[in-house]
Amino acid sequence: MKLYIKQKIFTWFASYDVFNENNEIEYRIRGKMDWGRNVDIFKQDGRLVGNVKQQALAWLTTVHLNLDGQSIGRVRREWSWFRPKFKVEYNDWQIEGDFLRFNYVVKDATGNVIITCQRKWFTIADAYEIDIANHVDPVVALMMVMAIDLCLDRSRNNS
Repeated sequence: MKLYIKQKIFTWFASYDVFNENNEIEYRIRGKMDWGRNVDIFKQDGRLVGNVKQQALAWLTTVHLNLDGQSIGRVRREWSWFRPKFKVEYNDWQIEGDFLRFNYVVKDATGNVIITCQRKWFTIADAYEIDIANHVDPVVALMMVMAIDLCLDRSRNNS
């Protein structure tokens, strides 16, 4: 399954629409005010299905993942010298790639690629293409992408 994330411009908080391959809106992602950064993921019918929340007052960015109101794991930025490094605490997944260019993959515990994220260049606002393996919940895939975005955005703002 492929999803396309397109950031809305001129919004106060992070705001994205997520389209399917037929250019139909599947999800809406909306940021909100909170201690730490916080985004909600809604189905096209307006139902809240996921939440990604940055832990406030953490030395290295930690983002909590909530699916249908239940905590399912977290993504933590780990200390490293030259390249961003993340620890995923969900199903033994791993994240690898070129995070500064927003081209990365998520692998399952056996090393199989289950999510690929690629930034689309030459657009007015941020845009990403996400390729998701059939057995992976697309909401969890969106939460992973948003978690990495929150971690990287904090490091860009702090540098």
